[in-house]
Amino acid sequence: MSGAEVLGIISAVIAIVDGINQLYDGAKDATGLPEAFREVAARLPLIKKILESVDKDVRGKGRSNSSSEVKSVLVQAQRKASDLKKVFDKLIPLDNDSRKDRYIKLVRTLGKGNKVETLMLGLMTDMQLLVSKNGLDNATSQQVEELRKAFEERSSIKPSVANSELTPQSFTNNNHVGGTQANDNNGAVEAKLNQVYGSGAQCHDSGKFQHIERPETPPNPSSIIPFNRDKDFVPRGDILDRIHQACAIPGSRTALVGLGGVGRKSQLAIEYAHETRQRSSDTWVFWVHASNATRYEQSFRDIADHVKIPGRDDPNKNIFQLVRDWLRGGKNRKWRLILDNVDDASFLLDAPSLLQDSHGGDTSQSTTMRLVDYLPVYENGSILITSRNRGAALQLVEPSDIFPVEPMSQKEAEALIETKLGSRQDKDCVAQLAIALECMPLAIVQAAAYISRRAPQWSAQRYLEQFKQSDQRKAGLLRHEGSNLRRDGDAKNSILITWQISFDHIRQIRPSAADLLALMSFFDRQGIPESLLRDQRKAGDDESIGCSSAFDDDVLVLREYSFVHASERAQDFQMHRLVQLATRNWLQDSGSYEQWKQEFINRLATRLPNGEYVNWVTWQTLLPHARLASILRPETEAAILDWATVLHQMGWYCFSMGNGHEAERITTLAMETRIEILGRDDTRTLSTMGLVGLIYDLNGRWEAALKLDVEVCENREKISGPDHPDTLRSMNNLAETNQGQLEAAEELHKKALEIRKQKLGPDHPDTLLSMHNLAFTLDSLGRIDEAIPMLERCVNLREQVLGSDHPKYLSSLAILNDWKDE
Repeated sequence: MSGAEVLGIISAVIAIVDGINQLYDGAKDATGLPEAFREVAARLPLIKKILESVDKDVRGKGRSNSSSEVKSVLVQAQRKASDLKKVFDKLIPLDNDSRKDRYIKLVRTLGKGNKVETLMLGLMTDMQLLVSKNGLDNATSQQVEELRKAFEERSSIKPSVANSELTPQSFTNNNHVGGTQANDNNGAVEAKLNQVYGSGAQCHDSGKFQHIERPETPPNPSSIIPFNRDKDFVPRGDILDRIHQACAIPGSRTALVGLGGVGRKSQLAIEYAHETRQRSSDTWVFWVHASNATRYEQSFRDIADHVKIPGRDDPNKNIFQLVRDWLRGGKNRKWRLILDNVDDASFLLDAPSLLQDSHGGDTSQSTTMRLVDYLPVYENGSILITSRNRGAALQLVEPSDIFPVEPMSQKEAEALIETKLGSRQDKDCVAQLAIALECMPLAIVQAAAYISRRAPQWSAQRYLEQFKQSDQRKAGLLRHEGSNLRRDGDAKNSILITWQISFDHIRQIRPSAADLLALMSFFDRQGIPESLLRDQRKAGDDESIGCSSAFDDDVLVLREYSFVHASERAQDFQMHRLVQLATRNWLQDSGSYEQWKQEFINRLATRLPNGEYVNWVTWQTLLPHARLASILRPETEAAILDWATVLHQMGWYCFSMGNGHEAERITTLAMETRIEILGRDDTRTLSTMGLVGLIYDLNGRWEAALKLDVEVCENREKISGPDHPDTLRSMNNLAETNQGQLEAAEELHKKALEIRKQKLGPDHPDTLLSMHNLAFTLDSLGRIDEAIPMLERCVNLREQVLGSDHPKYLSSLAILNDWKDE
């Protein structure tokens, strides 16, 4: 870590501090501003002096052995200073009468951690770390003493806004879902410590820094291209040259548009990406899966991980803004962004209110920025888009920037066949085969794979003969598909015939590979997890999942036919959408469609985790598949119950993410299904009813929530007894919903706490949850003197039991600090 980087951050923080001072000093008066603003402004000179001392220390010694740690602290300080300046920026220019109201709204929106006194406390803590932890020689004894006094006097600062003026539900909702602890509805409490001290850091009164996230060395320019270069790629006229020319224009957007399977748009994009890296090693090339919002976001997270963007793991950061800001980071940073399969651009153009829940970051910005608004238009880079939908492409580029990708010419198609099969094939048969396959690259590649696998018995001539004998099968397939696959002539029909022949052949030579293809056809076409596929066969079969080589051989067969593509990390797979569609039609013809649909749902039901925070990363991968399963109600009762489990787990995750509307729709369907089959008294039904009650509460349907919670609590007590953990969880949820009747809520929390102490022990996580919730209820009743000691005990026990980095510990600690600061 170079000292120059550290010095640059110091200069940036000093500039921000100076800017705040100038704003405050330049204001005509401070009327309407809370007194805390004056106190904060008075401490800014001390912050600047200490930073100047750090600057001298780094310049004098270089401090190569600790510059990385110093930088980590400074990065956190820079973020807090920036947040503080944002608050001053928004309030100082306002009229006196509107300042207080605007400030209250601002803190409600951003969270309590953005109160000016809280941000200043965080800055002073960072300064204390720099002085005490690093022993900076140039920090004078006077500065150290001033800092010590500032910490001692922090309690004398009158709160800039009372917590009673904020919305308490945003910070205190600790509930249970489906039998285990649920995360806070919007994560505000868990994020509080990060807002105060910075992501990855934990500070205490002692001033000791327990953990600082180590900064990472930025990599050299490279690429994220999920597919290897095709050694058999056949140049398509001058289209690649034209793509290079178009993308060389600074800030340009270019789209490759054509019917799926006709022009192999993605193959052209892959070749362009590899050529770009070959021609210009200092150009970054990033591949973005843009078929849906979930995959799109994951691709941006992959980019952030690849280039090691600071703050990418902070749940409060907007990943799209981070990547956009990094891409515009300088004229010398050249890049190409490839958005693949933008067949439906609606998720990029949707109103921000539908998207802000999953983006993180500044809420005020989320309400004005669509995903498309984060696509950079800068002179140091350009964007290439592939789409089968011209209308979708026109929503992102100008008509003049669309490159139609047509089927191959006859000469190009023949060259591709000979490249794949060798030049020894009969020239006349090669020409006829190109015509029969409509000169479509995807059909040619798959046909060549079929021939090559059966060579030397098979050749282009024999394949052509087989193809001509399939007219009856062609008619039957078209009857199932209808007009959807005929809107651009007969081209796609020929592709489907090719797939039908290949499916049957795979079934003959390797049934297990055909089974794997059948299962994969129900997943979302991108990001199919290998972990959900490997155990597809029952234990005891000759080719059970326990035999890893058998699975790998199955995948090899499917990859040779280009039905499946493995990701660069070899942990998930992709399929063409038409391959999946053709496979499902093939299953319908064979009468096995329902069997494999149920198998797909069963896989998800047994593997989907709950919606707890620890499982969110897993859910980013699995959510697209769960959404597909949610519209595939099976036929048998056992499978329907599996389906209800998928709906329950998916609804739980949506609830944890704060997506109340989708969560209510999904979990209501799960509840109705379980009531229909299991009845209202089954424990699984009660679990879903309890989850629906929490979601009703999140969506403001308090009467409906209270009604459900009462029913669940009463039935739990009848079935399991008053002391059963499930009953106590229902009691906790009922108490939380019943916050309008605080005395009744207090009694429920006290009862649950005592029973949990007796049955589970005083330091069990469920016991500590009851202690936390009771303390908050006492505070709501105005009995803060009782609430603080109880919450202090909860904080100490949670640190011992859960650890100092657990969200529940951080939640209690953040609230306790707020109470003590009031």
